[in-house]
Amino acid sequence: MKLFKGENEAREYLEQRVPPKDEDREVDLSQLHEQYFDVPEKLSPGHFEFEGRNGFKVSFDLIEAKHAFDRSYIVYRHLLEESGSGAVTGEMRPIYVIDNLSIQTDHFSYGRNDQSRLTSITWLPNLHSVGSELSHKLTYVDKGEMYLIGDDGFFSRPVDLLGFFHELGHIETRSQNDLTREYGSVKKIITSNGLETEPMKVAALELQRERDANAWMLSRTRKLFEDLEIPPEQIRDYVHHSQLKSYHEINRGRLSESSED
Repeated sequence: MKLFKGENEAREYLEQRVPPKDEDREVDLSQLHEQYFDVPEKLSPGHFEFEGRNGFKVSFDLIEAKHAFDRSYIVYRHLLEESGSGAVTGEMRPIYVIDNLSIQTDHFSYGRNDQSRLTSITWLPNLHSVGSELSHKLTYVDKGEMYLIGDDGFFSRPVDLLGFFHELGHIETRSQNDLTREYGSVKKIITSNGLETEPMKVAALELQRERDANAWMLSRTRKLFEDLEIPPEQIRDYVHHSQLKSYHEINRGRLSESSED
């Protein structure tokens, strides 16, 4: 984790890591959306075990979490619009906690004991992203909480696994003390225009967190995707042209605006 001394250093970090617009390209990620096993149409609390091709196995315990409604509503209310114009749609209930998650292939194994920090996984299966390319998995690193919606909680597709291990990477690469140091490194002053911060530093810290989470995910899941016969270039395309795409687009705008000041 790097803390930036000022706006100029943060700007240099962004300029070095945000590719130019002409390097963007549309990529075929259909292989990452293929289901490796059939998922049940209806869910209820209990133990689930799934097996798919290439020795892929997933198991978990599903626990109904009625008490989690208020917390989940706070997490998703800004994305869920009654008018239908939101980023997610559907029903908030039921809400489950996924416990004792196990993901295995012939040369890969993941379970709760493989985490350095205890992570709670809350799943709202009746909420769905409006855009098919989005998942709206969310992680609160300081609390060790992860939220999944739609079919993400079945872990039946490579794209579900990429998203899950990316979010887990956020928790594994940042402690609460790390976040406190990052937030504390951003100067906040009151001016005639109100509260002003250091936008380049905020953006650089955000992109660094995303890149660190991806690096952890790529390192941790190499054997998993080899076993699933997913080509490495598919993973790279997902990271650079899908997962990081919105961050690159936003930061290009920031860099362009700041250069005009």
